[in-house]
Amino acid sequence: LVKSIFGGSVINPKSPIEGVAVNITLPDGTSTFMKIPYSPFNDLQSVQSSIYHEYKQRKFERADEYHTGDRRFDKINAPKAKKMHKYLTNPSGKVEFGYKVCKYIKFLYETGTLEANLRTFFKPSTFRAFCSQLLTAINSGDPKDFGKAGRTLGYGVNRLYSIKETDNYSIPEAEQLLQKFEELGITF
Repeated sequence: LVKSIFGGSVINPKSPIEGVAVNITLPDGTSTFMKIPYSPFNDLQSVQSSIYHEYKQRKFERADEYHTGDRRFDKINAPKAKKMHKYLTNPSGKVEFGYKVCKYIKFLYETGTLEANLRTFFKPSTFRAFCSQLLTAINSGDPKDFGKAGRTLGYGVNRLYSIKETDNYSIPEAEQLLQKFEELGITF
């Protein structure tokens, strides 16, 4: 309904609308504000925002065994790789960083084709590479393999990709990961 009434952005018609902001002044003079979200934008944001926030916090902790040799990114990405490894070794809780990454993978795979011009961490080919790296890391248990997956995720978080109409995220590598998550006992 929001899209059918308002279309896209006034500034850039190709940009999807995020939602409608509504300011209401009540008869008693008090005012209230609410945002009516546009569902495709809101759904993607709900799985991405916590991952994005984790990377933007820039909390540094030692995770040398997860380093990949890329000094610029290792001090940020290695701790995230360590968190993914820790969660995938012992999945518990739905607030862990590793769980949020798993949920993001599931969302992209199940949604398949997202609305054009929404922004996400990966183009489909990079998503395929990330899923392959993470699957390799899970199977090997090697911190360096998790480091590679963490570096790919970190790169995506810092360089958002605008989705094209033909992009499809329902790829075999993501399906294999979802099967692996099921084997590990990860439920969504």
